[in-house]
Amino acid sequence: MKDAFNVESSTVIPLWYYPDNRAQSIAFSNEEKIEALNIYFLSISCIDDYGVPDMYSLCNNVIDTIFITEEDIIDIITTKANNKAIGPDNIRQKILKNTVSTIVYFLTDH
Repeated sequence: MKDAFNVESSTVIPLWYYPDNRAQSIAFSNEEKIEALNIYFLSISCIDDYGVPDMYSLCNNVIDTIFITEEDIIDIITTKANNKAIGPDNIRQKILKNTVSTIVYFLTDH
């Protein structure tokens, strides 16, 4: 796009004409250029909400609480393969498996 406007620097926004009939038809400052672009895009855009379903009325099922049991945690940890990559907590799967009986209490709802 720089070649189209013969612009040497990427920090310079080329002169821009206002798309409407204003007294000042050329935008010189960056703020004026932004406003001119905004006016242009608003003039060619059309937002039509007709026919868009109301998603809130379609999604009336809510999960208030989630209960995680000790058996759930033990099952998840013990069935994971040891060769899987560590997560963002940097804890290896083998360590989780070896300490599952100790940590399961802290990972569940009481």
